[in-house]
Amino acid sequence: MNLFAGTDGGFVIHPPAAAVNCDLRASNAHALTIAADTTITVSNPTIGQLFLLRLTVPASGPSNLYWFAGITWYANGIVWDVARFGSTVLVACLCTGVGTYDAVLFLSANPQPS
Repeated sequence: MNLFAGTDGGFVIHPPAAAVNCDLRASNAHALTIAADTTITVSNPTIGQLFLLRLTVPASGPSNLYWFAGITWYANGIVWDVARFGSTVLVACLCTGVGTYDAVLFLSANPQPS
């Protein structure tokens, strides 16, 4: 089983945008750079589905990040550390019900490019 492949494919890289929709039918792994104020939405989740969001903050500075509704965070109260520009965070999410998600955030300073 490929954890990162949704029904239709592998890792999806989203260009910087004001609104980014992560289609969970297409993939369980999404990556985006937060270059400006960004709203993240998800579509087509399945209860029990685990998905990953890889978010990069450019060295130019922080932006506001707006999350989809229904998240319960498990990250010691850290939801988004805007002081860590030039870094990447990985967010693991589990769809626990209709419109509800558990999420944990992992911080990584100065990651290697993929």
